[in-house]
Amino acid sequence: ASAPGDHDAAAMEMLTSSTAGRGFFATRHIRAGERILTEAPIVSDNLAQLAHTVLTMPALRDGLHLPVRYPMLDPPTGTSQEEWSRAMAQATSNGFRAPGGRMLLLAQTALFNHSCRPNAAVYAHESQDELVQVRLLRDVNQGQEIAICYDSSLHKMPKQRRQALLHSRWGFECGCPRCTAQIDPVDALLTTTRANPASVQFAVLEGEFERCAAVAEAATRAVTDVLHTGTESN
Repeated sequence: ASAPGDHDAAAMEMLTSSTAGRGFFATRHIRAGERILTEAPIVSDNLAQLAHTVLTMPALRDGLHLPVRYPMLDPPTGTSQEEWSRAMAQATSNGFRAPGGRMLLLAQTALFNHSCRPNAAVYAHESQDELVQVRLLRDVNQGQEIAICYDSSLHKMPKQRRQALLHSRWGFECGCPRCTAQIDPVDALLTTTRANPASVQFAVLEGEFERCAAVAEAATRAVTDVLHTGTESN
């Protein structure tokens, strides 16, 4: 059987997003800090171990999301190239990097779409016995999509760098509110402060730097790096 997951059916439902396929949407107003999903992770020391787990558990092999395209990899002895490549693709697409470097397979949590301005984050404990939780970073209204950030380093990147990283690692062009905004104050801040560090003082007074830092800090405390490539974040 797959690892158990439990989401608050009264708080959210899975629908088709206009820009990112399936995703979770709020069915009521949800307040910041509310827990909307708990899931027991499958824990491994590395990505190959996660792939072996996928191969040996039919419920995972048949139920986990599989990317449309994935590389063909050299398999271990006794496993076909197609089976191994598929299992590795499923492990990376549904895996998360936890505090301390552990690899977590989270079939339900992996269904959340990405946003560079996330309204939810994934939290794990050092203990392998603890359930992983998804909690709201800020209030979400009924009908609004709930999204997480796939990589904590994206919080501190301007749009051009974010889009390049997302495309190279996950193969999509982000259409989140931050990326589609004509003028995003955090992007403007990041671009300006790289050229003019003195502008940080103005940014602090305006509150934008503090807002960006607070979101980044909250997300960094969470399990923010979705594996997909199986590599460390830059």
